[in-house]
Order: sequence, then C-alpha cells, then structure tokens
Amino acid sequence: MKNLSLFMALILVTSVAFAGASKKKEGEKRGEQMRKELGLSDEQLAKMKEIRKKKKENQREARAKVKAAREAFHSTVRNPKASNDELKTKFEELQTAQAAHHRGGFETMLEIRSLLNESQRAKFHEKRKMFREKFEKRRKKHDKEVDGDME
Repeated sequence: MKNLSLFMALILVTSVAFAGASKKKEGEKRGEQMRKELGLSDEQLAKMKEIRKKKKENQREARAKVKAAREAFHSTVRNPKASNDELKTKFEELQTAQAAHHRGGFETMLEIRSLLNESQRAKFHEKRKMFREKFEKRRKKHDKEVDGDME
C-alpha cells in the first residue's frame, strides 16, 4: 500500500512538472509564431514579452479585485436588511473594479501597438479579429450546449 501511494505521488509530481514545461514551450512557440507572422525584431519580441509579463501580474490583481467586489455586491443583494444606498455603493465599487480591469487591457493594447509599425499593426489587428471570432464561436457553442442541458 505504501509503495502504491509513493508511486501515485511520483506520477503526480512528474505530470505537474511536465505540464509546466509543456506550457512554457507553448508560450515560446506562440512567441516565435508571432515573430514570423508580424515580422518582429528581437527587440520588439523582448519588449512584448515584458509587456505580457507585466500584464499578467496586473490582470491577476485586477481580476481578484473584481471578484471581491462582485462577491461583496452579491452578498449585499442577498441581505434583506441592506439599504438601497448600500446596494448602490457596492454596485459602484463593482463597476469601478471592472473598469480598472478593462482599462488595464486597453493600456496593454496601447503599449503593444506603440511597438509595432503600420503594417505590423494591421497584421496584429487581423490576428486579434480572427481570435475574437474563434472565441465567439466557441462561446456560442458552449452556450447552446448549456442551454440544451437545461431543457
């Protein structure tokens, strides 16, 4: 029994390590793909990596703030003794957190945009458009599946 537990622990650690390495390789592949498709220089690619790293840290904080504000708002909504003024305050706090989150994404887009020349911007815009369309198709498919489960 002890050997089985040890074996299972070893498999878990190995799979987690492999997944982390795989994710890093995927990021490197994406960077190389972006370099080729947009014709990025080494300097542009390095700056993009810095921007994405900073964005990841900032967005994590912003999402946590939105989540906390959303939970506070919903708990206030569920509280039968909460006043309308309390609800308005919590709602405004939620909107402020959401706006900060969106503003962070916009600022990141501006930073990336400033790195690119005109033709690179056009290619970048087209890639973003394709990504959004792909995302929307997946979201609609998921929504249909969820709606179908509810019937």
